[in-house]
Parts: sequence; C-alpha cells; structure tokens
Amino acid sequence: MFKHLIFSFLSFSFLIAAASILEKDVPEIPRNALKRLTGSSEIEEISMEKDDDAYFYHAKWKNGAAYAATVTEDGNLTIFIEEIPKDKVPFKVRKTVESLLSKATVVEYEKQTFLVYKISATVDDKKYEALISPSGKMVGIKEVLNP
Repeated sequence: MFKHLIFSFLSFSFLIAAASILEKDVPEIPRNALKRLTGSSEIEEISMEKDDDAYFYHAKWKNGAAYAATVTEDGNLTIFIEEIPKDKVPFKVRKTVESLLSKATVVEYEKQTFLVYKISATVDDKKYEALISPSGKMVGIKEVLNP
C-alpha cells in the first residue's frame, strides 16, 4: 500500500506547474536553505510552485555534476536530485534500464531523494503508520496489523 501511495505522491509532484522567479524574490527562509545546499555554486534557475496552501522553491545548480533541490517555504528539504554517471548507478538499476529500455540511444541518470516523515501512532488500541511530507501533506496511512 505504501509503495503505491509513495509512487502516487512522487508522480503528482511532477505535475505541479512551476513559475520561474528571480533569486531575490525568494523569501529569506527558503532562499537561505537553498544557499546552504548550493554552497558557493551559483544557482542557475529558481522556480516556485504552489500546492494547495503550500509554496515550494526549486533550484538548479552545477558543481561538477548537475544538482537540483526543492524546499518548502519554511526551509525544509523535500527533494534532492543529483546527476550521476552510469558507472555510479547500482548494477541492478542499470540492468533493469537495459532490459526495459534496450533500444534507448541516450540514457541519463539522476539520483533522487524524496523526504517524508514516518509517524507511528496508536488510536483506540489500533496501530497506524503514516507518511507525511515536509509541507504537512499526508502521503499515505495504513493500519498496522499484528502478526
């Protein structure tokens, strides 16, 4: 169940339209969070996305490889993306790509890290686990059954 919900959450995150903005127009807290991630590298592009009542700020930069990250309006990291060379991709990932996309002429790899918080709770003697994004959006919830 969680796998399906996480996939749905990740797929949805790519459907949100983003608007390019200038770095000076990013509020201080998310701008500082992005600057901590980029270090001395120059930010090449920044965009802002709105999902319900939450704002997200996405930056792209290069420091040898290409990187990207998304933070919430309160500076919490939600997504970190790193372009990686084929030889750094796990063997099983490469094997799956070669099997599924055997006719591909150009294959680029990125490692994407999505951050969620796992919450375990008991309500009326029933145990639950939930995944919640840093913006407070419920990603998934399930009842934990005793074995």
